[in-house]
Amino acid sequence: MPVSLSLITIVMILAGAQQATSPPLDEATKLQRKKEQEDKKNKLMACLTLVRSHYTGNKDYIEEFVKMHPTQTKDRLLNKMLANMMMTCSSSITNSQMTELLSFKQDPSELDYAKPENAKLIDFDIERYIPDASLSDEKKAAPIDLSQQELNMQTIVEVSENG
Repeated sequence: MPVSLSLITIVMILAGAQQATSPPLDEATKLQRKKEQEDKKNKLMACLTLVRSHYTGNKDYIEEFVKMHPTQTKDRLLNKMLANMMMTCSSSITNSQMTELLSFKQDPSELDYAKPENAKLIDFDIERYIPDASLSDEKKAAPIDLSQQELNMQTIVEVSENG
C-alpha cells in the first residue's frame, strides 16, 4: 500500500505533524490525531476521485484548452487547474459526500461529476484560466505560477497516480 503510506506522510506534513522534540502524547491524543489524519487522507482520496472523474469526462476539452493557452508551461497550467479543484473540494467536502465519492475510487469514470453537488465541490470554471486580454503577449506566455498550497496538492496527485 505505498500510495496510502505516501499520502499519510504528505498529510502529516501538511497538517503540521509534531516535531520529534515535543513531549510525548497521551494515548487519547494519539488516537485523535490518527483519526484526523485518516479523515484528511480519505477526504483527499474522495476529492481525487472526483477530480479524476471530471478530468476523464472533459479530457479532450481541457487538453485542447491547455494546448491553445499562450503560456509556455502547459504542464504547470494543467497542474494548477487540478490543484485548484482539489483544494476547493477538500475544503468543502462533507463526510457523506466523502463516503459517496470513495465508493467510486476504483472506477472514477462511473461517477457523475456533473451532478450539481459534485460540480459545486470542484467549482471548475475554465474561463478563470484565460489570460487577461490587456496583458502583453509576453506576459500571457509567461510561466504559470503555483502557490505553495497548489504545489502541495500537485504532489498529492502525483504520488497517488504513481503509487
